[in-house]
Amino acid sequence: MDHKHRVHAQSEKQSGKPVTKKNRVVAFLMRKKKHHGLNEEHFSEQRIYYERIADRYHLLRSLAALLLAGVMILIGLMSYGFLEQNQFRYLYKIWRINPVSLDRQYNDIAYAAGNGAKFVFYKNDLAVIEGGKIAVYDLSGDRSFRAEANNSAQAFAASDRYVALYTPGDKRFVMYDSFSSVYEHTFDYPIRLAAVSDSGNFAVCLREEERVVVEVYNQNSVKECAVTLEKDAVIYDLDLSPNGDKLAITTIEGGTLTGAGNYHTNFSLWDVSSEKELFHERIAGKKPIATSFFNNIRMYFAAEGSLIFCQTNGKVSQTVETPSPCTVVSDDRSVAVSDGASGVTVYSTKGEKRTEFALSEKMLDMKVKDGSCYVFSGRSISLYDDHGQKKGDYEIKSGLLSFFIPDDGSILICYVSETKRIVP
Repeated sequence: MDHKHRVHAQSEKQSGKPVTKKNRVVAFLMRKKKHHGLNEEHFSEQRIYYERIADRYHLLRSLAALLLAGVMILIGLMSYGFLEQNQFRYLYKIWRINPVSLDRQYNDIAYAAGNGAKFVFYKNDLAVIEGGKIAVYDLSGDRSFRAEANNSAQAFAASDRYVALYTPGDKRFVMYDSFSSVYEHTFDYPIRLAAVSDSGNFAVCLREEERVVVEVYNQNSVKECAVTLEKDAVIYDLDLSPNGDKLAITTIEGGTLTGAGNYHTNFSLWDVSSEKELFHERIAGKKPIATSFFNNIRMYFAAEGSLIFCQTNGKVSQTVETPSPCTVVSDDRSVAVSDGASGVTVYSTKGEKRTEFALSEKMLDMKVKDGSCYVFSGRSISLYDDHGQKKGDYEIKSGLLSFFIPDDGSILICYVSETKRIVP
């Protein structure tokens, strides 16, 4: 111990006080105050100690503020062009929801919709389309957006970020996010079908005077691609990859749909930037069912009796046989196929069979989420896990119009005027 510390220790020992760091600080400040003409009665030990603690607190608070400011600047630089106004609105929406009551969210969504209402679930929001109006409700039950739609819009196309409204045979097309209209256009020709991507790109199939053409527009509403279909082709389904760079088209051609062999299904995959056809498959005598992208790398085409798994470069990964007729549903990780009566088979995005199981009741509708299947039989919704084991039957009242599976695996049921959420 050096001379200075020995003197302090001896002084403190003589005063009868323990030699602690607190007392050393107090003694130092007392000597400093006395040096400036202040007496001990004007500067208590308690006050000196807490002023010292307060100084440290203010210093730490300033350092924390500087660090937070630096992090925010870094995030802003890295996310430039992504943190738009709507993104901040989503942050606000998440912050104001009480995490303690998340199991009760979605239950208090109330709306006025008829039996003809259509529902879209995207961005964890529920969009209700009916009577020429669209209303969007967030998971807290608040209506975040409402607008007049396309007269009495009868169709929609949705992705994880956008939803588009149109009426087949009409020329007006409107695309929304959860808070506003982001694009509105009246085409020169009637719209037959539409699709939107997560990137904001969208595709419309137009019936022109002597031909049917599919046009793809980017997020700035600039046309990037145009694909002319065969003269007698009838568009059945189309889809865009999440980043909007690939286009999948399903058509049915030739004869009527009543006699086998009188018609055939065409599947095609296109690169948007080059307008090059990457894949084409023709299936005679089979009706098309659906086409969809899992992600930017993989997709599938489905027809009666056939399920084709493709890479987005046009290479076929797997082709499997399916029941005829059948129902095909998918999410971004799997696809489920059912004949509606005997059973369900679930495949991976590569076409590998994950599981299959028998149904206890006739299926009316089905959803798949991360390999688990939710089967609606009219009176209940049954949950089968990714191993095909039934995990529960959940009774529902009559009048179900649609149901969705949020990211947490719960079941959001839409009735005419309200929702109900079931947590398995």
